Amino acid sequence: MASPSSGPVRPFEPTIASWRLLRSGAMTGPENMACDQAILEAAIAAVAEGSPPEVTLRLYAWEPPAVSLGYHQKAEDVDRDRLRRRGIEVVRRPTGGRAIFHARELTYAVVGPLSLFGRRVGVLESYRLLSAAILAGLEERLGVRAELSRGKAPKGPIDRSPVACFQRPAQCDAVAGGKKVVGSAQVRRGECFLQHGSIPLEPREMEEREALLGRDAPAIDSLGSLAEAAGRPIHWQEAAEALILGFTHTLGVNLVEGELCPCEREVMESLLTKVTVR
Repeated sequence: MASPSSGPVRPFEPTIASWRLLRSGAMTGPENMACDQAILEAAIAAVAEGSPPEVTLRLYAWEPPAVSLGYHQKAEDVDRDRLRRRGIEVVRRPTGGRAIFHARELTYAVVGPLSLFGRRVGVLESYRLLSAAILAGLEERLGVRAELSRGKAPKGPIDRSPVACFQRPAQCDAVAGGKKVVGSAQVRRGECFLQHGSIPLEPREMEEREALLGRDAPAIDSLGSLAEAAGRPIHWQEAAEALILGFTHTLGVNLVEGELCPCEREVMESLLTKVTVR
């Protein structure tokens, strides 16, 4: 008779078992996007030089609130003057997609070599492999049962508005109770990848709608939050621990607390102006 399993079935066996954990906490919009990009550039340089590859899991928040635009998105898609008057910064992500409002959320970023997966995987498959750890942590620690959206193509006219990505969850997004609770994006450069995602802690649909479309815009009914899904308040630290639990238990990796290296800090500082949308 086979012995019972001693742990969860892993979606894949990471080729790198020890990852760096960065608990960045709250940072400004430019700092957050410059930091993610600096970590990615450091990973690319390390792989190109033949240095031992490193994987980083970064957990952070946004203060003050910000709107991030996709890498190829037009700045004119959002009313920057209105956002500036409300104290909301506008930045550009290294990943694609459309405008995202960031406030009262846990944001995660995973950066590493594509060799982490042990085989060649497409973008969508790598989304699913990493998301399995995130969803497992949310359920085990917070009791939030979420699943990846099927992301079926719409039958009607395509919505080209700046927030269309929130109105209809994509295949890389996680939903709970029919509402989006995790929205992720990924970029690949060289032999490395960056995947980061937004996890709202509490309802903010009205703020998001006003920030991106204006006060009179229709409601965005598909937006959710961890608090709504769990039926109780969820704080940033608790959500962060849920993700840490998900990666350690589901993938079996060892997360080692660390910090940015001097070269990453230098690159981050050099990118602050570049990622800011005026």
